[in-house]
Amino acid sequence: LGKPVIGIGLGAQILALAAGGARETCALEFSVTTATRLSAEALNGYLPARFPLVTYMRDRPIPPPDAQVLAEDEAGRPALFQLRGNCLGFAGHPGAKLGMAEDLIMEFDETPDDPGPTLEALRARQREIEDALVPIMTGIVQVTGLMQA
Repeated sequence: LGKPVIGIGLGAQILALAAGGARETCALEFSVTTATRLSAEALNGYLPARFPLVTYMRDRPIPPPDAQVLAEDEAGRPALFQLRGNCLGFAGHPGAKLGMAEDLIMEFDETPDDPGPTLEALRARQREIEDALVPIMTGIVQVTGLMQA
């Protein structure tokens, strides 16, 4: 296996493209939804069955045919995919924080229409995001080998 890669948002799009996949052109999306695990073995069994999916990006990654989709969003699109054993692409940010979204909204000219309700949804699910992040990170460390000596 090669070096591990973890792509989040735009990074997942780059990972998909580099591995022979594609990207779907989409308008800017800011959403707080739920992803669903597709296999109990995903992330060595540490990926929660359902977890918050916070997305702030334009376009979407389309994993290559040899990727394993580990979770889907509510529309059935890849939310998390795995390539070559130790490379992971997250369509949303597994550890999103309210301040991160606020910074993105303030920093860029293109902003979502009426972000207030989505910011409130993110605030309301912050504890759930934190709780899901612990097993997700455990699985990431195991799959990527990033903590090995």
